[in-house]
Amino acid sequence: ERNSQIDNAYLLLGKARYYSQRFIPAIEAFNYVIANYPDANLIAETKIWRAKANIRLDNEEFAIESMKLLLFVKDTLEVDLADEIKEQANTALAMAYVKVDSLQNAKKHLRLAFRTQKNRQQAARNMFVLGQMYANENKKDSAAFVFNQLTTFKKAPHKYKIHANIALAKNVFSDSLSSSILTRLEELIKNRDNRPYLDQLYYQVARLYEKKDSISLALVNYNKSLRTENGEDKQKSYTYESLGNLYFKNTEYQFASSYYDSVLKVSVDSLNLRVR
Repeated sequence: ERNSQIDNAYLLLGKARYYSQRFIPAIEAFNYVIANYPDANLIAETKIWRAKANIRLDNEEFAIESMKLLLFVKDTLEVDLADEIKEQANTALAMAYVKVDSLQNAKKHLRLAFRTQKNRQQAARNMFVLGQMYANENKKDSAAFVFNQLTTFKKAPHKYKIHANIALAKNVFSDSLSSSILTRLEELIKNRDNRPYLDQLYYQVARLYEKKDSISLALVNYNKSLRTENGEDKQKSYTYESLGNLYFKNTEYQFASSYYDSVLKVSVDSLNLRVR
């Protein structure tokens, strides 16, 4: 095994095993590189992938310690790590801290990972996860700040920008922000490139109109959400439930009942498809 590509081959083997969810064999491949090629130029990347595999096996403490050694010991030795490696290592640390419910540390490392922005897909995903964490803590202003930052992130893939706008609508905390997001969503709806997301966009527009007590406009947009082509069953169930709640609130119980029945029908149909 004197071929100069052996270390790279074992790293690729480990990645392939990781993606097929064979985490123990993946770690074996990564350990082979680390033990036999400690000075390889891809040793840092290999350690990151080993940490990710350990996280999948609930060995978060090992992953955290190994990533700290990689990031912080290297810093004290004044050995520069590539920005892409710092991004990957901080992302792995965030993953590990989420698993051990250390959310403050997870958010810290997501922010650190976003600084480099070498991998635009990963950077956008890190931002979105950070926004979701703030939203789950009911910190709507912080969540809105992060999601808004993601919408203006030029390198972000289009799907992340769309979902960031949708998440913004869910985390409205002021009337002025509500009006601004409503205008933005309606502009997104006009863009033909956003047709795959129309069911979600119409739904969020309807929710915002409902909060403004513009019930007739809310109903129009809920129904547009239901009529979009290729709409997702999960989104349809949300829309039917919102319509049911709206009619129930107005004591129109017969209409409410029919929409609640539709929620059950969509859920059962979706379950039957998965069983097949």
